Amino acid sequence: MSIYLIAESIIPIGCVTIVLITLPIYTTTVGGIVDILAILDNYLMGILPARGLFLPFYLSSTKIGATYLVISWGLRYSQNITALLMAINRLTAMVTPTRFRKIWSNQICLAAHAVQILPGIFFGGILYSTDFYYEDSGLGGIYTMVREL
Repeated sequence: MSIYLIAESIIPIGCVTIVLITLPIYTTTVGGIVDILAILDNYLMGILPARGLFLPFYLSSTKIGATYLVISWGLRYSQNITALLMAINRLTAMVTPTRFRKIWSNQICLAAHAVQILPGIFFGGILYSTDFYYEDSGLGGIYTMVREL
């Protein structure tokens, strides 16, 4: 067994372990919830079919693969906006520490949560209307692909 295969097997287990240990703290933010959903979506809808596990279920409809890509790409938008909002939040804390609480009031925080979630839903929803197909992964499984125009 090559070192690549050993590392490929150990690294995802280590990442999941770290997530489970920090889960109670991490899930208190929208960004944490989005990241955890992205991990679950990637493992359950991306890695398992690529490895050839549960193929009859995944091959029963292309809508299953389409749902994977819609969720995955929608969550990427949310993750990027979360990173941007965190950077802006930290910048305002450093540049204007005396006005930080006033700038990041409850109303602004609620608006920030909406900005984190709504674009991901919108752009993911647009993707759902495209044409999808399955392609052999070379590992005994399948990948979900978007048919190009």
